[in-house]
Amino acid sequence: TGDVLGYIGMTGKTSGPHVHFEVRLVGPQGDMVQNPELWVAPIVGRGVLAGRIRNDYANPLTAQEVWLKSVETGKSQLIMTYSPKTRQVDDYFKENFAVGDLVAGEYVITIFYKGKWYNETITVSPGTVNFVFFNGKNGFVQRHPSPPDPEEFLQ
Repeated sequence: TGDVLGYIGMTGKTSGPHVHFEVRLVGPQGDMVQNPELWVAPIVGRGVLAGRIRNDYANPLTAQEVWLKSVETGKSQLIMTYSPKTRQVDDYFKENFAVGDLVAGEYVITIFYKGKWYNETITVSPGTVNFVFFNGKNGFVQRHPSPPDPEEFLQ
């Protein structure tokens, strides 16, 4: 408690001052990243939104712009899916974006894909990771990932 973990700044490609915090696991395949927002309890009254943004062939869309707009306040924010170099390791979520510290409530999530705008109204519930899928031309669906097979997950 009390140790400095980082400083707020604007280095790299950023839309505003922030502290970039991630967990890196080093293994035989090199560095892998796990987003701690998926496992750290959100502040009271706030939630996390994560998702899998995929094309028509179920391949991740990397460095893809996604917009999130609060229905209540009208405030919008731009989210970028993980870069192609990010090796995500979360066996349950398999997300390619996550954003925390969202005030609980209704949001409209929007993406421009293959010349068409797709949007969906979703709910961010407090105290939890909320999840959304984008599956190419099939659009958005809000639900949690299917539970993994316990035998495979525990290996």
